Amino acid sequence: MVVWRNNLGMIHASCNCVEIDERKNNLKNSIALADSINFTYGKAFASVHMARALMKEKKYDSAYTFLKNAKRGLPKKINPSFLGYLHQTTGDYWGFLGNKKNTIKEFEIAFRIWTDLNKLTDKQYVARHLAALYEDANNDKKAFYYLDNYARTKDSLVNKAKIEKIKELE
Repeated sequence: MVVWRNNLGMIHASCNCVEIDERKNNLKNSIALADSINFTYGKAFASVHMARALMKEKKYDSAYTFLKNAKRGLPKKINPSFLGYLHQTTGDYWGFLGNKKNTIKEFEIAFRIWTDLNKLTDKQYVARHLAALYEDANNDKKAFYYLDNYARTKDSLVNKAKIEKIKELE
């Protein structure tokens, strides 16, 4: 049930197809269920989604609490995709608050994870933000590095989509 609720939370976040209160209620129930069966990974996953929902409402103090809870008590062996999402979400949090130093730190961790996992859309997202952050900091070398990665990733995504369309035609 926890996994189902977390997946539902992920779908709600992606589609923006339910009211934010319904989304938060689902995640609150998921966290409570995960707590009741000591499923720390499930609780962490729901906590990240809850933080995202709270950031959407500009409730940053509450979002930070959920991000801290997500990082606390994680199992030793953790899905790297979850870690990427956690660092990307934490980077977004710091970005909303205007803390560029922490935003860069979290996004760089997420960038390395997305690169290792070849998750192109997520890699493109953080690369674009890192390029802008480094441009603001007048670090042209790093700004170019991330802008170049953004462009190459975007090209890869376009080519991937074209290949998929060709396969469908065949």
